[in-house]
Amino acid sequence: MVGPRAESVLAGAGTCYVEADLLFMDRAGYHEETYWTYSYSPISGGLGTVLGVFVATTDVTRSLISTRRMQTIRELGALSVTESGNIATVCERALQVLGQNRWSVPFAAVYVRTEDGQARLEACYGLSPEGASLPATVAASGDSSAVSRVLRTGTAELVDPDGLAPGTMLLSSPIGAATPTTIRLQPIWLSGRPDPHGVLAVGFNPYRAVDETYLGFLDLAARQLGTALTDATAYEAERRRVEAFALRDQAKTRFFENISHEFRTPLTLMVGPINALLDDSRLDLPPDHRADVEATRRAVLRLSRLVDTLLEFTRAEADELHARLEPTDLALLTTDLASMFRSVVEEAGLALAVDTSAVTEPIAVDPEMISKILLNLLSNAVKFTRQGSISVRLEEAEEGVRLIVADTGLGIPDEELPRIFERFHQVSVTGARSREGAGIGLSLVSDLAVAHGGAVTVRSDLGKGSEFTVRLPRARLGDQLDRTAHHPDVARAFIAEARGWPATPTAGLARTEPAEPVADADPAVLPAGRILLVEDNVDMRDYLTRLLEADGWQVEPVGTVDQALAASAVPDLVLSDVMLPDRSGIELVKLMRANPALARIPAILLTARAGATSASDGLRAGADDYIVKPFAATELLARVRTHYELAKLREYALNRAEDKAANLERALASNRQIGAAMGILMTRLKLTDEQAFDMLRTASQNRHRKLRDIAEEVTITGELPALQS
Repeated sequence: MVGPRAESVLAGAGTCYVEADLLFMDRAGYHEETYWTYSYSPISGGLGTVLGVFVATTDVTRSLISTRRMQTIRELGALSVTESGNIATVCERALQVLGQNRWSVPFAAVYVRTEDGQARLEACYGLSPEGASLPATVAASGDSSAVSRVLRTGTAELVDPDGLAPGTMLLSSPIGAATPTTIRLQPIWLSGRPDPHGVLAVGFNPYRAVDETYLGFLDLAARQLGTALTDATAYEAERRRVEAFALRDQAKTRFFENISHEFRTPLTLMVGPINALLDDSRLDLPPDHRADVEATRRAVLRLSRLVDTLLEFTRAEADELHARLEPTDLALLTTDLASMFRSVVEEAGLALAVDTSAVTEPIAVDPEMISKILLNLLSNAVKFTRQGSISVRLEEAEEGVRLIVADTGLGIPDEELPRIFERFHQVSVTGARSREGAGIGLSLVSDLAVAHGGAVTVRSDLGKGSEFTVRLPRARLGDQLDRTAHHPDVARAFIAEARGWPATPTAGLARTEPAEPVADADPAVLPAGRILLVEDNVDMRDYLTRLLEADGWQVEPVGTVDQALAASAVPDLVLSDVMLPDRSGIELVKLMRANPALARIPAILLTARAGATSASDGLRAGADDYIVKPFAATELLARVRTHYELAKLREYALNRAEDKAANLERALASNRQIGAAMGILMTRLKLTDEQAFDMLRTASQNRHRKLRDIAEEVTITGELPALQS
């Protein structure tokens, strides 16, 4: 190949340039794989004849092979356990990475210890189908095989293919017909384990010498595989631990019951002073402070309702949920509770129809339980109905009385209907007013209906609405009626929570009340940038807006991801809740990172879900920070301002780097142009490099033109401008 290229240049074909060309050489006592970058340039005579060839060569073998190996190590280090899953999959993916560099690792196999004292073959490549297969398992100890010895001693060994397993034959190298003649068995260690956990067998490249650099690369590969297996082992152990936790339902039930009781005392101490503060006519609270206190009261009522629900849930778990039946005017109780919810329904832009005329006689029920059944169903109806109406009616039936709550809302997918009353199961539908909830409301409705000796069923058409029917056995009990069991405290908590949801599909763009100017704002607060705030809970959105505006930020508050994407201007920072209606805050971050115009905008996620897994989900999606509720206002403001300033610094650094890169590119282009012009002058005029450069510089000075322009003209015309007639 070298001869023909030289002959081509001598024949007048011009310069020949080849980069990283593979050449086999016998310069170190074996057939060696080498890579060269070289150029063949003609040496011309005065009449344009080619008198010779100038050859410039560079040996790039070391850098090219090193680059390949480091790329392999990087890809091994990037193996994700969350994507790979179990140990077998990790081994398969690791060997896929090694197999992409068969120049350096023409053969590889992995054996991993199992709990039964064996070492199992998890993956391999590079075996010739004409030879014997590797054994699927070998004894981890007490065996004479090479794999067993390495697992026992923890020391690497060199064997030939037949020494790994009798009859083993390997495929030839991807760059030639030679096959690996030596296999290295090296132990794989797990972090914190005293004994090797596996063995990585690799075949040496027959066209390269086995030196310290080569062995170091193989050691790094085994170490990276050990790290991935350590993570996979921990991942599987964690999965087994989670399964063990699932068996502790009884202890969990007792815990919920105890903690729910413990919550009642601090909740009582909180709600009393808050009500006194709001109801005291002698106090003139500033509007923003009053809004914060009212939001606090709604939050306390919601927490109180959650505690009550947990208590009912734990009683149902322990089979201690028993109805205290008393003769009740069910029609009056239903009408009163529905009337208390009417204002919420109408504020949401819906119509409420109540028909209890079919039931005229008393029925033995637990009024408090019936209140919770009806309020849960009404609350869900408001949450999942964007337009139309909600109806509540009572019907007589052979088995007793039916309480029916129907809506024209989003409906429930058919595949979700069998699980609708399961504890902690939440239906995944888009368009709900809020994603808040623990997934125990409908389960509690079912438990309360069963406690009455009845049941609850559901019919639903996706996109058209749902209808829940609670069947209650009826007993005639004369005139001993309780006409006061309305349980307003229970209703107040449900109503307070529902008022925090957006009233219409476009709600959330404006606050519930106009923001008042902060009269006592710190004059030292510097004006900051523009923040897009994405939060579906109205109270939290109003609180964060006031907090950020007092710190000097311009805030655009919205309630959903779609509203965020339709924001009026590109923000300087996005602050978003994770749990949002329809799409989540994590999905918003992913959409931002996929959009070049928004990819570098800092994004901070707020969530009520604590834990490393939740945080990793947000950070993996591209979020800059992850703040868990409840949070300190000072911490939130500090993190927001820090990420804003960091983003400004990043943009400044990127702009400078882009400018430097452009200048460097121009400089390199000029140098290449000047070098080419010097080569032409040296060839045509038989000059040294210094003489050629002096001629270019002199022409530049005499003609008052840039040296680069003179060089460009020389490369085009083959002559200096000063030499032209």
